[in-house]
Amino acid sequence: MVAAANCAALLGIEAIGVRVEAQIFGNLRRFSIVGLPDGVVKESKDRIRCAIENSGFSFPTREVIVSLSPASVPKAGAAFDLPIALSILCAEGQLETKVLERILILGELGLDGSLKPIPGAFAVSNYAQSENFREIVLPSQTASLAALAGNVPVRAVTSLEQAIHYLRGEVELAEPDTVMTSRLANKEELLLDDVIGQHSAKRALEICAAGGHNLLMVGPPGAGKTMLAKRLPYLLPELATAEAIEVTQIHELAKRDISSEVALKTTRPFRFPHHSTSLVGLIGGGSIPTPGEISLAHRGVLFLDEFPEYPRSVLESLREPLENKKITISRANGKLEFPADFILVAAMNPCPCGKRYTLPRACKCDAGMITRYLNKLSGPLLDRIDLHVWTPQLPLAKLSEVTTSKEKPAVEHHTALKRIQAARAVQAKRFDTGLRLNAHLRSNEARMHCLLDQQSQEVLLAAAERFSLSARSYTRVLKVARTIADLAHSRQIQITHLEEALSYRLPNHFEG
Repeated sequence: MVAAANCAALLGIEAIGVRVEAQIFGNLRRFSIVGLPDGVVKESKDRIRCAIENSGFSFPTREVIVSLSPASVPKAGAAFDLPIALSILCAEGQLETKVLERILILGELGLDGSLKPIPGAFAVSNYAQSENFREIVLPSQTASLAALAGNVPVRAVTSLEQAIHYLRGEVELAEPDTVMTSRLANKEELLLDDVIGQHSAKRALEICAAGGHNLLMVGPPGAGKTMLAKRLPYLLPELATAEAIEVTQIHELAKRDISSEVALKTTRPFRFPHHSTSLVGLIGGGSIPTPGEISLAHRGVLFLDEFPEYPRSVLESLREPLENKKITISRANGKLEFPADFILVAAMNPCPCGKRYTLPRACKCDAGMITRYLNKLSGPLLDRIDLHVWTPQLPLAKLSEVTTSKEKPAVEHHTALKRIQAARAVQAKRFDTGLRLNAHLRSNEARMHCLLDQQSQEVLLAAAERFSLSARSYTRVLKVARTIADLAHSRQIQITHLEEALSYRLPNHFEG
């Protein structure tokens, strides 16, 4: 007799159906799994055997064949353990086959029969809803997240034995709680007030947070570029429910965020990859593609320090996601898309030694070295970064003055936060959604929402001609000006808003 159970395999950020079929026959004691299983699935044979016997049930003493279909789809991960074990018990006659009908089952088994958390809770829930399954059976640590995603009832089980008793109708299982919590909620908040000076950079961070724009900071080492970048997530609002589900789903699928605690992320991601990060590490990929740093930064901030030190191929790979807010990874058996809607914050020195424009004769770099250093960043890449700002070195006298002062610092951070929240509320009303910002404006929308008066139009055209701004730069200046106007509670873009936006785009602005 062939017994079957339903489960799912993860393909990118989506789940596809997998049918687990088990048959027991012959007298030769052997256990085989077919259907393109990876090494983890092949190793499940020993886990399943021990889990069944340690749960008080008998493992077949004859040949067991398990088929995972469709056979052409690669199967990876330990989530197939529970459906395989249940289908074997059904084929052995220890469980009725009909109890597995229209139920989606996933779970990793321990040797003692306990169930461990698995990735892909949201993807599994969405698939179950689209295929009209009557319920989902998942490990208790994963079930709460799945229950948040859809309308299909979710049953949380802690062990193989409990799952069998539930399927036999011997016990009842309540649906898990759907409580939104954040694992990062207790982290110390980083405030703008902690950064001495750098008023231009702080203003640029405020514009970034309000409109979702990208930022490049140029300045000598120790000027505070990293300190500033780390404070940007604390200027952003907490994730809305839809955003939190997206972010948690991506981190689950990256298999870097599975633990015994179930939590829906409500804090914006902040990713800080080292400049030695590989192309696959940044954009995602692998034989079975998983999200990279740009997707792990989705709805948050991606900070790239020492910007020119990244390999050229890695930097150029940012061009597509910066424009399209997603990354497409092509493989021989198809294409996968991962979301990548992040705010890019990059930081760099003005020259290889970093002392250019600081003290007279401090920089020892010749013109050729500086040119080669700056040429590591292509024009098309810089074109996609909305704001370029110079972060000067803080005079030692100013630093000494601040450290000896007993006065309370001004509350810059919370004042900026209020302005950002007000500007985002204006954009939510404009776009009828809180998920779109001025940085997401398409060209036709920019013409509609970024209208200029005659004087402002002449100033922008003159700047575009004098400094050879591309059409992309021209449009991005308008988007930044729209954000500045929103921060100033202005319905119309004024010439002062446009001039400030232009100040972040014009070349050689970082020469002090």
